[in-house]
Amino acid sequence: MKIILTGFMYSGKTTTGIALAKELNYTFLDIDLRIEELYKMTIEDIFASFGEDRFRLWEREVLLDFLQRKDDVVISLGGGTPCFFDNMRLCKESGVSVFLDVPSEVILRRSKAADVKRPIIQNVSNESLPSVIEKFLAQRKPYYLQADIIYPSADLDVRQLALTIAEYANNSANPYFFLR
Repeated sequence: MKIILTGFMYSGKTTTGIALAKELNYTFLDIDLRIEELYKMTIEDIFASFGEDRFRLWEREVLLDFLQRKDDVVISLGGGTPCFFDNMRLCKESGVSVFLDVPSEVILRRSKAADVKRPIIQNVSNESLPSVIEKFLAQRKPYYLQADIIYPSADLDVRQLALTIAEYANNSANPYFFLR
């Protein structure tokens, strides 16, 4: 089975993905990490050197590669991955998609504490940061909400998430949503 984690930046996709893969004994795959490995540059440097359009093409190639795998995997998407091309549709057709739904206040707190700023907020002042996060979150949320499972992850319980995914996979005719 493929479990595909989506959500806004700083929603915990990588941290959750690593823990979930360990819990389920699956392989963990991270799109952003794979792109950095392939192109030997940080995501921030790729955006600066090649622009977002080129990054989105590379992101798409890595996603397609990950979705073709035959083993059990947990895939962490980039925050914008589901919003481009038909990536969200492909994810839903290929496995169980999970939206890690984190409140904007938590994203704001995590972004201020992060060592590395993501490209969409790299040059944003602290005063403007809340409105920029709200703007991008509002643009991206319609894509995230297409996920099979919507999981509030500010206080994540990986074991409960694994059980929720199993419940959904065993009863996908009746989608099981975990909402606030």
